[in-house]
Amino acid sequence: MRILSGAALFLAMTFSAQAADPYAPPPPEVPDAVEARDIIFDLGFGAQLQPQFPSSQKYMTTPWPIAGLHFLRVPMIGDVVDGKPRVFSIYPAYDFTGERKESDAAYLAGTGKVDWSVELGPGVAFRKGPIRAFAEIRYGLSGHNGFVGEAGVDFIANQFARFEVRGGPRVSLATDDYMKTYFGVPVSAAVLDPYEPSGGFKDVGIEMQALYRITDKLSLRGKASWRHYVGDAADSPIVKAGNQDEFVVGIGLSYLFGLDLY
Repeated sequence: MRILSGAALFLAMTFSAQAADPYAPPPPEVPDAVEARDIIFDLGFGAQLQPQFPSSQKYMTTPWPIAGLHFLRVPMIGDVVDGKPRVFSIYPAYDFTGERKESDAAYLAGTGKVDWSVELGPGVAFRKGPIRAFAEIRYGLSGHNGFVGEAGVDFIANQFARFEVRGGPRVSLATDDYMKTYFGVPVSAAVLDPYEPSGGFKDVGIEMQALYRITDKLSLRGKASWRHYVGDAADSPIVKAGNQDEFVVGIGLSYLFGLDLY
């Protein structure tokens, strides 16, 4: 029983990160059958088109894993996750950026390789009616050792039985280490002029997410976002040689599962 409880709590932390993450697709309504299950969760898969690296002119298709925890009951504790909207919530935030190689673009010659990065940190959200505001701060565990801050506001439209759409403005900022890693140019660069950016605002943009419930359990999901680099990031020779505006689009399917664990 303790093993099952521990596993359930681990799932709660893992899936909640993606369900509560403001960049994840909106979760479906949990059906009434939840009362008869110990855990209700979404699993799915899709594809997304995104820049090959930050500010890249080239785009590539990458997998889009979809997961969300909507209900979890733990023995002797009760309902850890109940699927109900909260006015105030705290959630684990994360982000992933792929590696950048000199061979990815001719103008990157001499700039060196940037390893893939994983960022983790806390996020907080406030929801009042159809408005949801959030802010989060993430630390780079690999690739860079800087901090990245993200904030935004979403308007949620879910008046329709099977369709929901949400979206709104975004803004992000980063510390010196992050900015130098992705936008700095060393003196060893063969094409670009040396450049050393400072921390500050990094980009502004808009994010949209949508969900259509094909059935009570099967959902079609989509997302689209636009980002525009600002500040020292926009002044970087890497961005000027690449792209100051970025777009990401994705589409996928998810299925709602219900299991009895105990």
